[in-house]
Amino acid sequence: MNTIELREIIGSDEKASICDNILNALPNWFGIPESIADYVNGVKGMPFFGTFSGEKCVGFVSILQHNKHTAEIYVMGILESYHGKGLGRRIVQTCEDFCRQRGIEFLTVKTLDEKNPDEYYRRTRLFYEAMGFKPLEVFPLLWDECNPCLFMVKNVPPQSRGVVRNHFTATGFVFNEAGQVLMIKHKKLKVWLPPGGHVDENELPCEAVVREVFEETGVKARVVPAFSDGDLPASEIGLPMPFDILLEDIEGDGMHNHIDLLYLCLAVAGAGDGLKPSEAEIDGIGWFYPAEVAGLETFDNVRGSVWKAERLITYME
Repeated sequence: MNTIELREIIGSDEKASICDNILNALPNWFGIPESIADYVNGVKGMPFFGTFSGEKCVGFVSILQHNKHTAEIYVMGILESYHGKGLGRRIVQTCEDFCRQRGIEFLTVKTLDEKNPDEYYRRTRLFYEAMGFKPLEVFPLLWDECNPCLFMVKNVPPQSRGVVRNHFTATGFVFNEAGQVLMIKHKKLKVWLPPGGHVDENELPCEAVVREVFEETGVKARVVPAFSDGDLPASEIGLPMPFDILLEDIEGDGMHNHIDLLYLCLAVAGAGDGLKPSEAEIDGIGWFYPAEVAGLETFDNVRGSVWKAERLITYME
């Protein structure tokens, strides 16, 4: 069997598709089309994690955060042929990590109570009990009389604090002569981003961004200083300045951060004619007008930075 990878899913359409496919493949647990449709619609706006065997998604979970104290396993499904292989445990642990990173104390789940003797849900209850969930209350009419709802809860102990890791990264907002910005679709995150990456040891950030842009896209670019360096002593050299610096919390717990230097860049004349994306990291690549970036699947801060970069490039021209 292929190595199992668990990753967060960002796109709402991809969330809905995964949920729909897997729930419909589990008729012994999810046999009511209306309920499946509700889940498919509900997961679009919730945190969502998928487990993949190669390129095939074989399981998922969606998390509903009720308040600062409590989150719920809204819906979870694993293809039956992958039961008993430890995937459910990994998924629940991911939910617990989600809670710890946000200081959430309690993780809950709703399932079918034992008053209904369904064998498949008996297995489900045993699984949650093995994962440390405790039965808290039965709601006999929440679903219907034949399907009493068992409400289970687990206390999530706080995460012990370790050593904070801060890494410098450099990101290039590369514009061509037509005023378009270069964007790549990240293979793991499944979103569109400007090219960039980690600054290597003994490497200047302004060198790193040029290197990363070329390695990821095949485009040769040059950095455009955001501001004038001014007069400097002979012993000092003014480096090209980024137009913004962001502190990005990678894990959501403040323990792993990227200090991201955002650079304005221009493509060298003719360098953007033949895009050569790194197949290991990139699923898509293209030049987009800044207004088009608003319609891409990306993060809000990326849209804001593209807008800021466009204004600076226009002003400097």
